[in-house]
Amino acid sequence: MNKINVLTGFIFAFFVATSVIADDVLDSDYLGLVSISQSLVKNVSAAVTTAAAAVGIIEPELTESDRREIECLARAMYFESHTEPVEGQLAVAHVIYNRLQSERYGNSICSVVHQRTSRTCQFSWYCSKGLKINRQIYARVEDLAERFYTEYESFSDMTRGALYFHADYVRTAWQGVQRTVKIGRHIFYRPQQKSKNK
Repeated sequence: MNKINVLTGFIFAFFVATSVIADDVLDSDYLGLVSISQSLVKNVSAAVTTAAAAVGIIEPELTESDRREIECLARAMYFESHTEPVEGQLAVAHVIYNRLQSERYGNSICSVVHQRTSRTCQFSWYCSKGLKINRQIYARVEDLAERFYTEYESFSDMTRGALYFHADYVRTAWQGVQRTVKIGRHIFYRPQQKSKNK
């Protein structure tokens, strides 16, 4: 159903309801009519706002925790892939979410991004010092990170469940992983699937 039509329907229902109540209480005390009208406006307005958020016409309000998670996601996407096309940036976001869902790398986006193994950072940029940010580029990446965070289910995982990636100019000797896809300059991997045949 068209989102605008949904919202229009709620607004139309609001005007119908106010007309009915106005007819019913036309002969009543004026202050009573005002009180009823104010209550109706408040309740219907809240209902319309909730419905609009549900169908995506307006964005849901984000909490401080949401904002922190989005910032961690945006910084990881920026430092890992800001020179990549949008698909490459989203691929990095998917790796972070795949790690989060695996429950082996942290219980939040920030804990996944900031995870260390011994003295090694899972995302190398986090261990680097003096990194600079191009604010104009970062703003675009941050907008993409927020959209990914709030609309995650609408994005298909082009990495095919990847938990790891590296640039195509890097040579690795990773064991127990299988390549899934190459997006931009990054090659993505997921854990090697065990054979069902014994």
